[in-house]
Amino acid sequence: MIYTKSIHVDMARQYLDDIIRLHEGDANGAQLQISLFNNGAAFDLTNYTVKYDAVIAGYLAENNAAADSSSNMITVPITANMCAKSGTLEIDVKILEGSGDNERVFFLQRFEANVQRRVINEDVIIDVSGTTIGEKIAALEAKFPVKTADIANAAVTTGKIASAAVTTGKIADAAVTTDKIASGAITGAKLETGCVSSDKILNGSILSEDIAPGAVQSSNIADNAVTGNKILQYAVDEIKIAPDAVTMQKINSDVKDHFMELSPDLGTGETTEDIRYGQLFRYEGRYYVKNSQAPTPEPNVGLANTNDISALNTRIDLLQNIVGDANTLLEAALHYQNGG
Repeated sequence: MIYTKSIHVDMARQYLDDIIRLHEGDANGAQLQISLFNNGAAFDLTNYTVKYDAVIAGYLAENNAAADSSSNMITVPITANMCAKSGTLEIDVKILEGSGDNERVFFLQRFEANVQRRVINEDVIIDVSGTTIGEKIAALEAKFPVKTADIANAAVTTGKIASAAVTTGKIADAAVTTDKIASGAITGAKLETGCVSSDKILNGSILSEDIAPGAVQSSNIADNAVTGNKILQYAVDEIKIAPDAVTMQKINSDVKDHFMELSPDLGTGETTEDIRYGQLFRYEGRYYVKNSQAPTPEPNVGLANTNDISALNTRIDLLQNIVGDANTLLEAALHYQNGG
């Protein structure tokens, strides 16, 4: 609501019988409403222009500003500039006739108002010790800080929070949810050593391209963790097999039956012992030696159809020219087993 101060002015008498009182800071909250008369009769402002100047405490506040006029009524707004300070406000209301270069002042009336100082100004002294209102307010704020109940919901915006003001102790447990974390915000440097355990990794989320070369060492693989179906076909070549690691127990029975059937001409010992100590075995009806230089069989090995060791050695020499090293034959057997 705008406060309106009504004033009657008679141009013949120019006598003001009322005091205008305003308050510092009354910006656009008050107005003067002047009824203009001439020797008691209403003065028609139809063919005139009304303007005003204003000075507050010696400072120019308004210059040649337009006022509203209708019939014999003039309305002058009290602007923010006119009440910016306390002190005497002088308002010169001008009634102009003509226009442009021919415009001149037909009538001028000065109005004076008293702009009173606001009591709540911080520099106002309120006691004999010289304490100002601002100092008193600061002391009260320190003694009675703002409590949670004093803050309206959603009143504290981001712009009201100082940088680094929110520390870990200010965040409630489980308060930071997934949607509050920006994409890419959690980098490797933010993760504590050992904090990502197996249960934190989604099944199937670590792909081959995510593992750096040499990152997985023997100590990182649990015992018995690498099963047969985890080994790529033909991935285990000769250099991956330790010396003497492939024993008879490791060779499939159908391979032994097809490639390593013992000759009936060899002794009567167990199959494993015959292969290990008896130097001959049969491959598709032919006899071969285990080593390129087969030792002479011991007498206790036993030969079913001959006791002629020299004849057997002659036979061994012939077989050596056909087969060569038995390791080649073992590789051929393994290749056959794998579908070669």
